[in-house]
Parts: sequence; C-alpha cells; structure tokens
Amino acid sequence: MLVLIISGLGLAAILVFYQFNRRKGAERTLRESQARFDWLVRHIKDYAIFQLDAEGRVLSWNEGAGQIKGYSEEEVLGRSISIFYPDEENGRGESVYNLKMAAEQGRFESIGRRRRKDGSVFWADVVALAEECVEDMKESGREVQRIGLDVVGVARTVPVDVHLLRNILNNLVSNAIKYSPSGSRVGLTVEFRWSEVRISVSDQGIGIPAEEQVHLFERFFRASNTAGISGTGLGLSIVKRYLDLMDGAIEVTSVPGSGSVFTVILPAMALATH
Repeated sequence: MLVLIISGLGLAAILVFYQFNRRKGAERTLRESQARFDWLVRHIKDYAIFQLDAEGRVLSWNEGAGQIKGYSEEEVLGRSISIFYPDEENGRGESVYNLKMAAEQGRFESIGRRRRKDGSVFWADVVALAEECVEDMKESGREVQRIGLDVVGVARTVPVDVHLLRNILNNLVSNAIKYSPSGSRVGLTVEFRWSEVRISVSDQGIGIPAEEQVHLFERFFRASNTAGISGTGLGLSIVKRYLDLMDGAIEVTSVPGSGSVFTVILPAMALATH
C-alpha cells in the first residue's frame, strides 16, 4: 500500500525496482533451469554428449561419453576431437572438415567409426549382453512383463561395439515393455546363423499402424497410437544410426493391437565347415 501514498517519483522508483526484481527472478529461473538441464545431460549414461569449442577442443564431458569412449573427464577436457577419429580418417582431414561444415551450416551430421581410448575393436558376447539386458530390466523395476530369452544355433562372439549393442538391446526391450500391457510376454531371441546373428525383440503390445511403419526410424517420429505414453521419438533413430555404424540392419513386423517384432541383423564370422 506504500505505492498509493508516495509521490509519482516514488511510485516510478518502486515500479522500476519491481521490474528489476522480476528480471532478477526470471534470470534466476533461467539459471536454475539451465543447471537442471546440465545436471541431466552430465548424468546420461546411454549416450555420449559433450561440447566442443570452435577449434574442436572438448569443453564438457558426460557419464555416457566416459562409458562409451573410455576417457575420464580429466583426460579429455581441452583435447582435440581428432582423438576420437581413426588414423585413416584423420589423415583425410575428416575431423577438420566436419568442424568446418558445422561452423558454416550451423549443424552437421557425420556417420562413421570412432575410436575409444584403447583403440580396440570389441568382440561382443551377444548372449551375455542379452542376459545382462534382462537383468537390467529387473533391477530397474521396469519388468512388469515376463521376459523370455531364447538362444538358437551355435553361440559365438561377434565383432561389434559392445557399448552400442548394449544400448540397442536396452532401447528395444524397454520399448517393448513400455508399449505392452502388464503381465504380457516380451520375447528376446538370439539366433546364430551361418554368417550373421539375428536378435529379435517381440511384444504383445499396441503395435504400429502399417502406414506409419516406414517412418519409425526418423528422428522425433512417434506413432499416432502412442498418445499418452511418454517418449521423445529419438530412440529408434539412434538405434538405426548405431546399426549403420556396425554394418548391421533392423527389420520390423507389426500388427496394431497384437504386437511388434524388431529384428536386429549383425554380420558375424561364418561358421567353419568341414
């Protein structure tokens, strides 16, 4: 009520002060929002997310980057992005070109093999990863369905990236759980063929409309029957990009109201013949 009895000059001063406080409040809210976002990005474990400066030096590092690439934050901050590229790509100037295109276009996407700290290529124990995926779902409390794991053929290791394959399996199985009714069955089948491995994730869920299946692996796409179910529309597009990196593929069969089957196809060393 002080505003009503003070002179106009005083009223103006109070209004300015009020607006200043509003601006301070808005700035504080923005800072708090940014801090929450930074915390979220920093603790994401499934994806490597980090910032670079204009010269391609690493400015920030999240948990997923450390897990996937093998570097601790202390080891990588300030270093050039070129450490993530194979020698042959650095020899062609790939990292420099990618940075240049990002600066000119505002954004740039590049699909290619990237190197981890130890420079090694992993051979994945697919059955062990599938078992680990099932256990992860149980421990996270997300297994409200019955998850069955079946192995067909002669099991063997596969020359693919362990971290990427783990993320693919977790994404597909968690999707199967999310889009299926409680108590239904989610199937995880690993089939070893002569020169490839097929990993199928099946569910008895809502299915995907036939006319929309062609868009499934596009970024931010969500089927029309998923309203009310949380999701970003990014998961399957990332799965597809990972498989492109591993020279793999993915197939989908789905019937609305009955369920879906996602089948990952990976190249494998051919079985020896006698």
